[in-house]
Amino acid sequence: MAVTHNFFIDQGSDFSITFVYQDPDGNRIDISEGTVAFRFSGNDSDVIYEYIWGGLDGYVTSGGIGEININLPAAFTQTLDFSNAVYDLDFQPDKERPSDPTSNIGIAKGVITLIRKNFNTFVGEQQPPDTGDDGGGVVLPPSTGDEDLCSSALSCVQLDIYSVVYSGSGINIFDNQDNSGTISNVDDTRIIDKVEVVINNLRHESPQDLTFLLQPPSGNTVLLSSSDKITNYNPETQPNGFSFIYSNRARPDIFLNNVAHNGLCNIRDKTDIVQYSGHTLESSFDHLVGHAVTGDFTLYANDNDVFGSGSLASWDLIITYQ
Repeated sequence: MAVTHNFFIDQGSDFSITFVYQDPDGNRIDISEGTVAFRFSGNDSDVIYEYIWGGLDGYVTSGGIGEININLPAAFTQTLDFSNAVYDLDFQPDKERPSDPTSNIGIAKGVITLIRKNFNTFVGEQQPPDTGDDGGGVVLPPSTGDEDLCSSALSCVQLDIYSVVYSGSGINIFDNQDNSGTISNVDDTRIIDKVEVVINNLRHESPQDLTFLLQPPSGNTVLLSSSDKITNYNPETQPNGFSFIYSNRARPDIFLNNVAHNGLCNIRDKTDIVQYSGHTLESSFDHLVGHAVTGDFTLYANDNDVFGSGSLASWDLIITYQ
């Protein structure tokens, strides 16, 4: 039976993903004697893209035993025009009648989400300063330190085939209340390797008044941040809000106070000065790693002051499994 795995493609960027075909005991299955086909079609298009390994395009190649590599160059992904697409990855062993549909073995299937990009990021006509070498290339506009480095917060995270994105709805943030949203469809029983929380389009007049917490279905509540000034967010000049990700993949010097829009930030430990409704608070996701955790995950976005109000458009829980 084909596994279901959903993934993202950044429009206009090189894309690579590797699938490993193995039996229930984890032994890789030799698929060198046969054909692998990768097909996908957009939800708003009649075009069906189909690529097989050994093709002239080189998009599907064989790795080690049971390993399938899919590599789509930036020039190709830039031409894609869909919001979501469904895909199938099939293996057909060599047989006397290779057209026999019963010989197809499904390896993977799922949904591809296209993250659209603004292709005006680079100034193609400008030449680099003369540094004495002959290297060419495009020139980035001068860095201001607060530009959007990604088209969305999710596009800043390098997901792999073991990452699953669970999406939560928006939350209205009222003063001195338990404002919360719950993701209740986490039923994957695999062992957790990494947890990340994405805050999408936070809008608030006084973001330094906010406390964010993640309550998992089991284990202690994680204190994500509390009363942190978000220096790179100006509610007056950024009416569409501010997005960021709590992740231990962030640079060690990046926290909420200096994170860029759509960027990754670490959790600053404030568990010695913050309390919440009798909960035991953790300052990281480490106690969830190495366990199979299923059930409801709840995000709290609480306003600790009577001044200001706001909302967040949505939030995502990224769980990468071992």
